[in-house]
Amino acid sequence: MNTSNIYCFLWLVIMYLIAYLLYDHFLVPSILVDNEKKVWVYVEITVEQKRDTSDYYYYGQILENLFEEIQNERIENKYFELSNIRFWNDDDLLELLENDDRFDNKIFRMNDISYLTAYKKDPILIYDEEELAENTQSN
Repeated sequence: MNTSNIYCFLWLVIMYLIAYLLYDHFLVPSILVDNEKKVWVYVEITVEQKRDTSDYYYYGQILENLFEEIQNERIENKYFELSNIRFWNDDDLLELLENDDRFDNKIFRMNDISYLTAYKKDPILIYDEEELAENTQSN
């Protein structure tokens, strides 16, 4: 093998490694994030603090693999994110949790879940229009 063939071979190996590293770093994480499947849930959460206890009742979405962990009682001191949150307001109407300053996601500890059940679709589609708050009806 002459030196030009060796340089050509080394150049191809280096280009292959660079391409692999770029693919691994930039493309694979976005593919994994886009494919994370979520499930609609109703969750009751009890958060105990030093001075009081707070109960939360939400509809929302969590990652399907986390839902399965909770169902199989493989919960440790992990946290989960509840997104696309819906809740019953003071007028007993289903309302979207939304704020102009931040997203409608909340983080909770899995150990604080007192009840959890899955839904096949968005709870907004289940209830009658007169049971929905104004910001929910427009969606």
